[in-house]
Order: sequence, then C-alpha cells, then structure tokens
Amino acid sequence: MNNTIAQYAKPILDKPIQSITADDILEFLNPIWRTKTETASNLQRYLARVFDYAKMAGELQGDNPARWKGCLDHFLPAPSKIQNVVHHPAIEASKVPALFWELSGHRLSIATQAIMFGTLTATRVQEFVDAKWDEFDFETKKWSIPPERRKDMKPYPHRIPLSEEALQILGRLPKLNDYVFPSSSRNKPIHRESPIKYLKTLFPSRNYTMHGMQSTFRDWCAETGIDPSLAEKSLMHVTGNEVELAYQRSDLLERRRAVMEE
Repeated sequence: MNNTIAQYAKPILDKPIQSITADDILEFLNPIWRTKTETASNLQRYLARVFDYAKMAGELQGDNPARWKGCLDHFLPAPSKIQNVVHHPAIEASKVPALFWELSGHRLSIATQAIMFGTLTATRVQEFVDAKWDEFDFETKKWSIPPERRKDMKPYPHRIPLSEEALQILGRLPKLNDYVFPSSSRNKPIHRESPIKYLKTLFPSRNYTMHGMQSTFRDWCAETGIDPSLAEKSLMHVTGNEVELAYQRSDLLERRRAVMEE
C-alpha cells in the first residue's frame, strides 16, 4: 500500500490533507485508470482508507475526496467496465507432486523454496515473498500475514495454519536477515518477480504462474468436496453477504488446518 501511494500519489504527498480535493486525486488517477486499472483501483481504495482515518483522527473535516461512491464514480468508469479478465494458467492438482519433484531436482534455491511454500499456503506473491520470521509462531504452527499485505485490506492479520511440509521448507531456509526468503544483499527479501522468473526459466513451455497455483488450490478444493467457505477463507476471499459476514467473524483457522495439511 505505502509503495503504491508513494509511486503514484506524489502530487498530494506534501499538501496539507485538508486542502486535498477530488480534482487532485483525479489528476493522477486519470492517466492510469484505463491502462493500469487494478493498480489505479487499489490506489483509490488505499487513499480512501487514509482519508477515512484522517477524519476519525480529526485531521480532516468534510467529505473524503478519494471515496468512490458519490464522488469519483461520477468521473471514472467502474473498473469492472474496463478491466479485461485474465485467466492465469493453472496446473492440475494431480500434477503438483511431480512439479515439486522437478523443482527439488534442481538446486534448492531460495526462489525454488518460495515457489513451493507459496503453493502450499495458497498465498499471493506479495504475501509470501515479503514474509518475515517474526510473523511465524512455530509453537502453534501459524503464520500471521500483517494487514498491510492483505489484498482485502482488512485491518487485522490473516492467519494461515502451516502444514508439516510448509514447516519443513521453513526449517531448511537460512536465517540471513529478517526475511524468510532473503536476498543475497542487505536486509531485503528476494524480488517479487523471482518466483515467476524461476518458473519460466525451468519450464519455458508450461506457462506456470503463482496466481495459477492459487487457482489450482481452488480447483482441488472443489474437486475434493472441501467446504467452499474454508476454501475461500484460505485464499483470503470475502464470502457471503453483509448479514452473513456480520455473524461469521471467525477465520475458521483450525478447520482450515486440516485442509492445508491435506
């Protein structure tokens, strides 16, 4: 979130928050709204959250200049109207063990183990590549992804039960710095493009993607009769209507543990 705001919202970063208007927001959203729709839409939501917080803290009076409904929606088309749906290639679940065997047959690099860990936890690249050791509780076999890396922007950590195989991968990794998948220089993780580049290098004809691995997980859940609510919560997807969400506040961690192990 912070990186996206810093990169695209520079024109307003030095302005007093009370002086920022919807026109200021539109000035940098318009150029990328149709060409980088997902990024621009995320940026709008991030900024709306920042301004909402400022209102709660008493630093902003009046309307939120970055809100969508009743404000920016008058000037920008809905993302769903302009976004092309991209279907990421997904490997069949039955072929994942063979893929892991092939990956293990190569040098077990940090990127290779990141690919396997991301697959086993059904997480997105930005969630597992930036993982830090202090996010893991090995006693309870649990990983807590902090709110700033949640795609759904919920203000609390997303908890993931760790399977025995995921724990084995963590046990093999060197603790070179704060990051689970460390870069060879300084206190940084590997680049977010490393897993997909490694997949393309090893399997140039197969067109594997990490997003496709999430699709594989979801397909496997459907094929094996996993409760859809467990599958969706494992993928950090919002499920149900507002009433259902109000009553089902549990993340079903322990029920998901059996799913991730299987």
